[in-house]
Amino acid sequence: MARAGLLFAGSLAPCTAACTGGAMPPACALDLRDSMPAEAPIGGPWGEPSMRFVVLGDAGTGYPAQAEVGAALRDYCEAVGDCELALYLGDNIYWSGLSGDPEERAAQLEARFYAPYAGLDLPFYVVVGNHDHGLLGLSLGHALGASDAFETALLQVGMGRPGEDELARCALGARGRSAAAWCMPALDYAVDTRLAGFIALDTTPLLWDRPGWRLAAKTVTGRRYLHQLAQRPWRFLYTHHPLRSIGKHGEAGAYAWIEGYDEGRRIRTLYERLGPEVDVIFNGHDHHLELRPKREGCVEPATVVSGAGGKTSALARDPAEVERVGGAALERPGFFAVRLDEHQLEIELRTVEAGASVARSIWCAEKHTPGGAASWRRGACAEARAGSDLRPRP
Repeated sequence: MARAGLLFAGSLAPCTAACTGGAMPPACALDLRDSMPAEAPIGGPWGEPSMRFVVLGDAGTGYPAQAEVGAALRDYCEAVGDCELALYLGDNIYWSGLSGDPEERAAQLEARFYAPYAGLDLPFYVVVGNHDHGLLGLSLGHALGASDAFETALLQVGMGRPGEDELARCALGARGRSAAAWCMPALDYAVDTRLAGFIALDTTPLLWDRPGWRLAAKTVTGRRYLHQLAQRPWRFLYTHHPLRSIGKHGEAGAYAWIEGYDEGRRIRTLYERLGPEVDVIFNGHDHHLELRPKREGCVEPATVVSGAGGKTSALARDPAEVERVGGAALERPGFFAVRLDEHQLEIELRTVEAGASVARSIWCAEKHTPGGAASWRRGACAEARAGSDLRPRP
Protein backbone atom coordinates (compact mmCIF):
# COMPACT_ATOMS: atom_id res chain seq x y z
CA MET A 1 0.00 0.00 0.00
CA ALA A 2 1.40 3.38 -0.93
CA ARG A 3 2.09 5.72 1.97
CA ALA A 4 1.74 9.36 2.87
CA GLY A 5 3.60 12.22 1.32
CA LEU A 6 4.59 15.25 3.37
CA LEU A 7 3.66 18.80 2.57
CA PHE A 8 6.70 20.44 4.15
CA ALA A 9 6.65 23.90 5.64
CA GLY A 10 10.45 23.68 5.63
CA SER A 11 12.97 21.83 3.53
CA LEU A 12 14.54 18.67 4.95
CA ALA A 13 17.68 19.03 2.81
CA PRO A 14 19.73 21.14 5.27
CA CYS A 15 18.96 18.74 8.13
CA THR A 16 19.53 15.47 6.33
CA ALA A 17 22.89 16.78 5.19
CA ALA A 18 23.91 18.00 8.64
CA CYS A 19 22.42 15.27 10.82
CA THR A 20 23.87 11.80 10.55
CA GLY A 21 22.71 10.39 13.87
CA GLY A 22 22.54 11.11 17.58
CA ALA A 23 20.76 14.17 18.89
CA MET A 24 19.42 16.94 16.70
CA PRO A 25 21.97 19.75 16.24
CA PRO A 26 20.45 23.18 16.90
CA ALA A 27 21.02 24.36 13.33
CA CYS A 28 18.70 21.70 11.95
CA ALA A 29 15.75 22.70 14.11
CA LEU A 30 16.20 26.33 13.11
CA ASP A 31 16.71 25.51 9.44
CA LEU A 32 13.37 23.71 9.39
CA ARG A 33 11.59 26.62 10.98
CA ASP A 34 13.23 29.27 8.85
CA SER A 35 12.72 27.54 5.48
CA MET A 36 9.17 28.64 4.67
CA PRO A 37 8.63 28.62 0.90
CA ALA A 38 5.65 30.38 -0.61
CA GLU A 39 4.49 27.05 -2.06
CA ALA A 40 5.33 23.78 -0.34
CA PRO A 41 5.79 20.60 -2.41
CA ILE A 42 2.97 18.06 -2.30
CA GLY A 43 3.85 14.42 -1.66
CA GLY A 44 2.52 11.42 -3.53
CA PRO A 45 -0.95 9.84 -3.23
CA TRP A 46 -1.89 6.74 -1.29
CA GLY A 47 -3.26 4.86 -4.28
CA GLU A 48 -5.72 2.85 -2.14
CA PRO A 49 -9.47 3.27 -1.53
CA SER A 50 -9.36 3.47 2.28
CA MET A 51 -7.12 4.21 5.25
CA ARG A 52 -6.96 3.93 9.03
CA PHE A 53 -5.20 6.10 11.56
CA VAL A 54 -5.07 6.63 15.31
CA VAL A 55 -5.03 9.83 17.38
CA LEU A 56 -3.50 10.41 20.80
CA GLY A 57 -1.82 13.17 22.77
CA ASP A 58 -0.29 14.35 26.04
CA ALA A 59 1.45 11.01 26.09
CA GLY A 60 5.10 11.75 26.86
CA THR A 61 4.92 11.18 30.61
CA GLY A 62 6.92 8.00 30.94
CA TYR A 63 4.16 6.81 33.30
CA PRO A 64 2.79 3.24 33.16
CA ALA A 65 -0.32 4.62 31.43
CA GLN A 66 1.77 5.61 28.41
CA ALA A 67 3.18 2.10 28.06
CA GLU A 68 -0.31 0.61 28.51
CA VAL A 69 -1.76 2.81 25.78
CA GLY A 70 1.21 2.01 23.55
CA ALA A 71 0.67 -1.73 23.98
CA ALA A 72 -3.05 -1.35 23.30
CA LEU A 73 -2.29 0.66 20.15
CA ARG A 74 0.02 -2.07 18.92
CA ASP A 75 -2.59 -4.77 19.57
CA TYR A 76 -5.32 -2.73 17.90
CA CYS A 77 -3.32 -2.10 14.72
CA GLU A 78 -2.35 -5.77 14.51
CA ALA A 79 -5.99 -6.80 14.95
CA VAL A 80 -7.37 -4.56 12.20
CA GLY A 81 -4.57 -5.49 9.85
CA ASP A 82 -3.03 -2.08 9.26
CA CYS A 83 -2.87 1.43 10.69
CA GLU A 84 -1.40 3.96 8.28
CA LEU A 85 -0.28 6.67 10.70
CA ALA A 86 -0.74 8.24 14.12
CA LEU A 87 -1.45 11.87 14.92
CA TYR A 88 0.53 12.86 18.03
CA LEU A 89 -1.05 15.92 19.61
CA GLY A 90 1.64 17.56 21.72
CA ASP A 91 3.10 17.57 25.22
CA ASN A 92 5.28 14.82 23.86
CA ILE A 93 8.12 15.23 26.40
CA TYR A 94 7.00 16.15 29.92
CA TRP A 95 7.56 18.44 31.74
CA SER A 96 9.75 20.93 29.93
CA GLY A 97 10.58 19.44 26.55
CA LEU A 98 13.96 18.00 25.68
CA SER A 99 16.76 19.43 27.79
CA GLY A 100 20.41 18.90 28.67
CA ASP A 101 23.28 17.78 26.45
CA PRO A 102 22.75 15.64 23.32
CA GLU A 103 23.12 12.38 25.23
CA GLU A 104 20.56 13.46 27.83
CA ARG A 105 18.11 14.52 25.14
CA ALA A 106 18.50 11.20 23.36
CA ALA A 107 17.83 9.33 26.62
CA GLN A 108 14.73 11.41 27.32
CA LEU A 109 13.34 10.74 23.87
CA GLU A 110 14.08 7.03 24.17
CA ALA A 111 12.23 6.81 27.49
CA ARG A 112 9.28 9.04 26.55
CA PHE A 113 8.73 7.97 22.93
CA TYR A 114 10.67 5.07 21.45
CA ALA A 115 10.46 2.65 24.38
CA PRO A 116 6.68 2.99 25.02
CA TYR A 117 5.95 2.39 21.31
CA ALA A 118 8.55 -0.34 20.71
CA GLY A 119 7.40 -2.78 18.06
CA LEU A 120 4.75 -0.38 16.75
CA ASP A 121 5.63 -0.06 13.06
CA LEU A 122 3.93 3.28 12.55
CA PRO A 123 4.89 6.85 11.58
CA PHE A 124 3.82 9.34 14.27
CA TYR A 125 3.12 12.76 12.75
CA VAL A 126 3.91 15.07 15.65
CA VAL A 127 2.67 18.51 16.65
CA VAL A 128 4.15 20.24 19.69
CA GLY A 129 2.42 21.38 22.88
CA ASN A 130 3.17 23.95 25.56
CA HIS A 131 5.31 21.53 27.61
CA ASP A 132 7.49 20.86 24.57
CA HIS A 133 8.27 24.59 24.51
CA GLY A 134 9.42 24.56 28.15
CA LEU A 135 7.41 24.37 31.35
CA LEU A 136 3.89 25.62 30.44
CA GLY A 137 5.41 27.38 27.43
CA LEU A 138 6.56 30.19 29.72
CA SER A 139 9.74 30.81 27.74
CA LEU A 140 7.58 32.20 24.96
CA GLY A 141 6.31 34.95 27.22
CA HIS A 142 9.60 36.79 26.82
CA ALA A 143 9.63 36.46 23.06
CA LEU A 144 7.18 39.20 22.16
CA GLY A 145 9.86 41.63 21.13
CA ALA A 146 12.94 39.43 20.86
CA SER A 147 13.69 36.16 19.13
CA ASP A 148 16.30 34.59 21.40
CA ALA A 149 13.88 33.11 23.96
CA PHE A 150 11.59 31.88 21.20
CA GLU A 151 14.49 30.19 19.41
CA THR A 152 15.67 28.64 22.66
CA ALA A 153 12.20 27.16 23.15
CA LEU A 154 12.23 25.78 19.62
CA LEU A 155 15.54 24.09 20.19
CA GLN A 156 14.03 22.02 22.98
CA VAL A 157 11.65 20.35 20.54
CA GLY A 158 14.14 18.38 18.47
CA MET A 159 13.13 15.80 15.88
CA GLY A 160 13.96 12.51 17.50
CA ARG A 161 16.46 10.24 15.79
CA PRO A 162 17.31 12.55 12.91
CA GLY A 163 19.23 10.17 10.65
CA GLU A 164 18.37 10.61 7.00
CA ASP A 165 16.94 7.10 6.78
CA GLU A 166 14.29 7.78 9.44
CA LEU A 167 13.25 11.06 7.81
CA ALA A 168 12.89 9.19 4.53
CA ARG A 169 10.71 6.56 6.20
CA CYS A 170 8.45 9.32 7.48
CA ALA A 171 8.01 10.70 3.98
CA LEU A 172 7.61 7.35 2.23
CA GLY A 173 5.93 5.36 4.99
CA ALA A 174 8.25 2.37 4.60
CA ARG A 175 7.65 -0.57 6.91
CA GLY A 176 10.05 -2.66 8.96
CA ARG A 177 10.67 -0.31 11.90
CA SER A 178 11.47 -1.74 15.33
CA ALA A 179 9.67 1.23 16.91
CA ALA A 180 7.46 4.13 15.95
CA ALA A 181 8.98 6.85 13.75
CA TRP A 182 8.99 10.46 15.03
CA CYS A 183 7.91 12.57 12.05
CA MET A 184 7.94 16.35 12.50
CA PRO A 185 9.59 18.16 9.58
CA ALA A 186 8.64 21.56 10.99
CA LEU A 187 6.44 23.13 13.65
CA ASP A 188 3.76 23.82 11.02
CA TYR A 189 3.38 21.34 8.16
CA ALA A 190 0.84 19.08 6.46
CA VAL A 191 0.53 15.46 5.42
CA ASP A 192 -1.11 14.74 2.08
CA THR A 193 -2.82 11.49 1.07
CA ARG A 194 -5.23 10.67 -1.72
CA LEU A 195 -8.15 10.49 0.69
CA ALA A 196 -7.26 13.07 3.33
CA GLY A 197 -5.11 16.07 4.14
CA PHE A 198 -3.77 16.64 7.66
CA ILE A 199 -2.67 20.13 8.75
CA ALA A 200 -0.41 20.46 11.81
CA LEU A 201 -0.08 23.85 13.53
CA ASP A 202 1.82 24.80 16.69
CA THR A 203 -0.63 26.89 18.74
CA THR A 204 1.51 27.62 21.80
CA PRO A 205 2.98 30.89 20.42
CA LEU A 206 -0.56 32.27 20.15
CA LEU A 207 -0.95 32.21 23.93
CA TRP A 208 1.49 35.14 24.18
CA ASP A 209 0.59 36.80 20.89
CA ARG A 210 -0.73 40.13 22.14
CA PRO A 211 0.33 42.04 19.00
CA GLY A 212 -1.49 39.46 16.86
CA TRP A 213 1.17 38.98 14.21
CA ARG A 214 1.59 35.28 14.96
CA LEU A 215 -2.16 34.79 14.56
CA ALA A 216 -1.93 36.40 11.14
CA ALA A 217 1.00 34.17 10.15
CA LYS A 218 -0.71 30.99 11.36
CA THR A 219 -3.86 31.94 9.47
CA VAL A 220 -1.92 32.43 6.24
CA THR A 221 -0.10 29.11 6.71
CA GLY A 222 -3.32 27.23 7.43
CA ARG A 223 -5.17 28.73 4.47
CA ARG A 224 -2.26 27.97 2.15
CA TYR A 225 -2.42 24.31 3.14
CA LEU A 226 -6.20 24.24 2.85
CA HIS A 227 -5.87 25.55 -0.69
CA GLN A 228 -3.25 22.95 -1.61
CA LEU A 229 -5.37 20.16 -0.11
CA ALA A 230 -8.64 21.40 -1.60
CA GLN A 231 -9.17 18.29 -3.75
CA ARG A 232 -8.93 15.82 -0.88
CA PRO A 233 -12.26 14.26 0.23
CA TRP A 234 -11.42 14.82 3.93
CA ARG A 235 -9.36 17.53 5.63
CA PHE A 236 -8.26 17.59 9.26
CA LEU A 237 -6.58 20.15 11.50
CA TYR A 238 -4.52 18.85 14.41
CA THR A 239 -3.05 21.07 17.12
CA HIS A 240 -2.45 20.89 20.85
CA HIS A 241 -4.90 23.35 22.43
CA PRO A 242 -8.62 22.50 22.30
CA LEU A 243 -11.44 24.45 20.76
CA ARG A 244 -14.07 22.60 22.81
CA SER A 245 -13.38 20.77 26.07
CA ILE A 246 -15.04 20.01 29.39
CA GLY A 247 -11.62 19.29 30.91
CA LYS A 248 -9.79 21.36 33.50
CA HIS A 249 -8.20 23.74 30.97
CA GLY A 250 -11.51 24.59 29.33
CA GLU A 251 -12.32 25.95 25.89
CA ALA A 252 -10.47 28.33 23.62
CA GLY A 253 -11.21 31.89 24.63
CA ALA A 254 -11.80 30.89 28.25
CA TYR A 255 -8.79 28.77 29.18
CA ALA A 256 -8.11 28.40 32.89
CA TRP A 257 -4.55 29.75 32.84
CA ILE A 258 -2.11 31.58 35.03
CA GLU A 259 -2.05 35.34 34.77
CA GLY A 260 -0.43 36.62 31.61
CA TYR A 261 -1.96 34.32 29.02
CA ASP A 262 -4.70 35.59 26.74
CA GLU A 263 -7.04 32.68 27.69
CA GLY A 264 -6.80 31.29 24.17
CA ARG A 265 -8.70 34.08 22.43
CA ARG A 266 -6.33 34.12 19.47
CA ILE A 267 -6.38 30.35 19.28
CA ARG A 268 -10.17 30.50 19.13
CA THR A 269 -9.96 33.08 16.34
CA LEU A 270 -7.63 30.77 14.39
CA TYR A 271 -10.14 27.92 14.69
CA GLU A 272 -13.00 30.21 13.67
CA ARG A 273 -11.06 31.14 10.54
CA LEU A 274 -9.92 27.65 9.52
CA GLY A 275 -12.52 25.40 11.14
CA PRO A 276 -15.33 25.79 8.60
CA GLU A 277 -13.03 24.31 5.92
CA VAL A 278 -12.04 21.14 7.79
CA ASP A 279 -14.02 18.10 8.87
CA VAL A 280 -12.49 17.54 12.32
CA ILE A 281 -10.23 19.51 14.65
CA PHE A 282 -8.10 17.11 16.74
CA ASN A 283 -6.64 18.49 19.99
CA GLY A 284 -5.01 17.36 23.22
CA HIS A 285 -4.04 19.47 26.28
CA ASP A 286 -6.88 18.23 28.48
CA HIS A 287 -6.24 14.69 29.67
CA HIS A 288 -9.41 12.88 28.74
CA LEU A 289 -11.26 11.63 25.65
CA GLU A 290 -14.05 13.72 24.13
CA LEU A 291 -15.84 13.99 20.78
CA ARG A 292 -18.49 16.45 19.68
CA PRO A 293 -19.88 15.74 16.19
CA LYS A 294 -20.58 18.50 13.73
CA ARG A 295 -24.17 19.66 14.11
CA GLU A 296 -26.49 20.29 11.19
CA GLY A 297 -26.60 23.95 10.20
CA CYS A 298 -23.42 24.85 12.11
CA VAL A 299 -20.16 25.92 10.50
CA GLU A 300 -18.07 24.62 13.41
CA PRO A 301 -16.56 21.21 12.56
CA ALA A 302 -16.50 18.12 14.73
CA THR A 303 -14.03 18.46 17.60
CA VAL A 304 -11.98 15.78 19.33
CA VAL A 305 -9.93 15.94 22.52
CA SER A 306 -7.55 12.99 22.71
CA GLY A 307 -5.20 13.91 25.54
CA ALA A 308 -5.26 10.66 27.52
CA GLY A 309 -2.25 8.97 25.98
CA GLY A 310 -0.10 9.13 29.12
CA LYS A 311 -2.29 10.19 32.03
CA THR A 312 -5.81 11.38 32.85
CA SER A 313 -7.31 14.34 34.71
CA ALA A 314 -10.74 14.85 36.22
CA LEU A 315 -13.42 16.44 34.07
CA ALA A 316 -14.36 19.98 35.07
CA ARG A 317 -17.94 19.82 33.77
CA ASP A 318 -20.70 17.23 33.48
CA PRO A 319 -20.29 14.82 30.51
CA ALA A 320 -24.03 15.19 29.96
CA GLU A 321 -23.22 18.54 28.33
CA VAL A 322 -21.39 16.69 25.55
CA GLU A 323 -23.94 13.87 25.36
CA ARG A 324 -26.72 16.39 24.70
CA VAL A 325 -25.07 17.31 21.39
CA GLY A 326 -24.55 13.68 20.39
CA GLY A 327 -21.01 13.28 21.71
CA ALA A 328 -19.24 11.59 24.59
CA ALA A 329 -16.52 12.36 27.13
CA LEU A 330 -14.65 9.92 29.36
CA GLU A 331 -11.88 10.28 31.91
CA ARG A 332 -9.98 7.15 30.89
CA PRO A 333 -6.61 6.49 29.20
CA GLY A 334 -6.99 5.69 25.54
CA PHE A 335 -7.08 7.00 21.98
CA PHE A 336 -9.30 7.54 18.95
CA ALA A 337 -9.25 5.23 15.93
CA VAL A 338 -10.43 6.45 12.51
CA ARG A 339 -11.15 4.65 9.28
CA LEU A 340 -12.35 6.36 6.13
CA ASP A 341 -12.94 6.02 2.45
CA GLU A 342 -13.96 8.63 -0.09
CA HIS A 343 -17.51 8.97 1.22
CA GLN A 344 -17.58 7.95 4.87
CA LEU A 345 -15.61 8.25 8.07
CA GLU A 346 -15.96 6.10 11.16
CA ILE A 347 -14.36 7.17 14.44
CA GLU A 348 -14.14 5.18 17.65
CA LEU A 349 -13.41 6.38 21.17
CA ARG A 350 -11.30 3.54 22.60
CA THR A 351 -10.33 3.27 26.27
CA VAL A 352 -7.65 1.00 27.67
CA GLU A 353 -9.10 -1.58 30.05
CA ALA A 354 -7.04 -4.43 31.52
CA GLY A 355 -4.33 -3.95 28.92
CA ALA A 356 -6.61 -3.90 25.85
CA SER A 357 -8.46 -1.14 24.03
CA VAL A 358 -12.25 -1.25 24.07
CA ALA A 359 -14.55 0.71 21.74
CA ARG A 360 -16.73 2.77 24.07
CA SER A 361 -18.46 5.00 21.52
CA ILE A 362 -18.57 5.19 17.73
CA TRP A 363 -19.72 7.78 15.19
CA CYS A 364 -20.21 7.82 11.43
CA ALA A 365 -19.86 10.81 9.11
CA GLU A 366 -21.03 10.49 5.50
CA LYS A 367 -20.52 12.70 2.46
CA HIS A 368 -22.73 12.57 -0.61
CA THR A 369 -20.05 14.31 -2.66
CA PRO A 370 -16.28 14.11 -2.01
CA GLY A 371 -15.15 17.25 -0.24
CA GLY A 372 -18.69 18.30 0.61
CA ALA A 373 -20.23 18.71 4.05
CA ALA A 374 -20.57 15.54 6.12
CA SER A 375 -23.63 14.38 8.04
CA TRP A 376 -22.78 12.95 11.46
CA ARG A 377 -24.66 10.38 13.52
CA ARG A 378 -24.02 8.11 16.47
CA GLY A 379 -23.26 4.51 15.54
CA ALA A 380 -21.18 2.57 13.03
CA CYS A 381 -21.27 3.21 9.32
CA ALA A 382 -23.63 0.65 7.75
CA GLU A 383 -21.08 -0.97 5.43
CA ALA A 384 -18.24 -0.02 3.15
CA ARG A 385 -19.18 1.29 -0.26
CA ALA A 386 -18.32 -0.69 -3.37
CA GLY A 387 -14.61 -0.61 -4.09
CA SER A 388 -13.61 0.09 -0.50
CA ASP A 389 -11.42 -2.25 1.54
CA LEU A 390 -12.71 -1.14 4.94
CA ARG A 391 -12.52 -4.17 7.17
CA PRO A 392 -14.55 -5.27 10.20
CA ARG A 393 -13.41 -3.93 13.54
CA PRO A 394 -12.15 -6.39 16.16
